[in-house]
Amino acid sequence: MTPALRHRGAKLIVPLLLLIVGVAGAMVMVRTRPKAETRRREVVPPLVRVLTVRKEDVRLFVHSQGTVVPRTQTTLVSEVDGLVLEVSDSFVSGGFFDPGQELLRLDPTDFELAVVRARSSVAQAEVRVALEEAEAEVALREWKDLGEGTPAPLVTRGPQLQQARASLEAARASLKQAEVDL
Repeated sequence: MTPALRHRGAKLIVPLLLLIVGVAGAMVMVRTRPKAETRRREVVPPLVRVLTVRKEDVRLFVHSQGTVVPRTQTTLVSEVDGLVLEVSDSFVSGGFFDPGQELLRLDPTDFELAVVRARSSVAQAEVRVALEEAEAEVALREWKDLGEGTPAPLVTRGPQLQQARASLEAARASLKQAEVDL
């Protein structure tokens, strides 16, 4: 046998021999192992102290540090300015009040006067719209009598009428706001 073949055979035989010896050793160890004893575990009951309970009042003192903060905090902001005539007893720091409860009563005079002024502005704007409509009719009639073709918007007072109607809408909005403020 050549040395190369012998070397190759040794490479295969040595690991196989080691594997066989290892498996045989494991089998011997498993078969010769001692049997484990099984014992029941004893449960030792815990020691208990028994007391008779009776009711009594006890005052406890708790020493603590910290900052007390409210669960709910609300900031009230007025929608209008005015002279305060009356303040509710609930309107204090830390006070409680119900939804819709009146907390302050303001002097209504300024708000009532604002409604009167706004109604006057609406009436003036309505008069201006009526005048512009009448003037637009007159201008259109005169154009038909004297002019030819389609009249220009300024001739028929279209922009002036549109401005008067916009002023009327603004006056009505001011009246609505004054009524809400009141």
